[in-house]
Amino acid sequence: MDTPLAQTPELARTPELARTPGLAQTLRAATRAEHEQAEGMPFVGELMAGRLSLDAYVDLLGQHHAVYGALEAAEPFLATDPAGRSLLVAGLARSAAIEHDLAALSGPDWRAEVRTLPATARYAERLRVVGSTWVGGYAAHAYTRYLGDLSGGLAIRSVLRRHYGLSDDALHFSTFASIDKPKLFKDDYRARLDALPLGAGERQRVADEARLAFRLNAGVLAELGAVHCPDAPDAPDAPAARPRPAGAGAGPDGAAAGAHAEVGTAVAPAVSTAGSPAP
Repeated sequence: MDTPLAQTPELARTPELARTPGLAQTLRAATRAEHEQAEGMPFVGELMAGRLSLDAYVDLLGQHHAVYGALEAAEPFLATDPAGRSLLVAGLARSAAIEHDLAALSGPDWRAEVRTLPATARYAERLRVVGSTWVGGYAAHAYTRYLGDLSGGLAIRSVLRRHYGLSDDALHFSTFASIDKPKLFKDDYRARLDALPLGAGERQRVADEARLAFRLNAGVLAELGAVHCPDAPDAPDAPAARPRPAGAGAGPDGAAAGAHAEVGTAVAPAVSTAGSPAP
């Protein structure tokens, strides 16, 4: 069941947690370098500048469909956990919005047209592994994608309207109709993250997973770039994403593209990430 906005649960927090930065701040700091690297991905820059075809954006949406489908498949698991349940908030899920946009852009047979890139398949598999077994892992990926979408959505919609001529009927992914005050919503969601009862070691694992999320997303953007803008200048090299088992200790590399802070994946998530201000 979705937890209403402004009803952030008072989960147990030890004196140790009260003296340390909240999880949201930890994630923001931990993923700064990955965010900056992602912003320089050729696909992001070319798409935001209007130099790609509409097919490139549709291809991106197809990757989002696989990624968000895997992320949102974790909801039944989260609903059984008191801490995990607090992260299920009405209005965040994107899968239905993506499907609506794909139907508007590609017609009723869009499922036959969408392809899943190898990097996207790796990303989705990681989401399925951690999302159904580890609340902290889900939190890392939800932070990276959903808060990035909220932060970058307005900028993305503007670009897609101006450069690609899209109407509102094809912009549901970057529109959060039930969230009329994104700033307040993001503050509430950060509070939910901060309220998770995680010790220092577990917070580090979650931060590592968020970094992995960014790099996995960057892998998707790199493959999209190779298809749609192969002649664009290369982005700076980033370490390859090497997922570890959900129960392993800190250390996995990770990442995606996105605006940062939580913008993390606006373009990467949907383009919503590029060029958006840090939330």
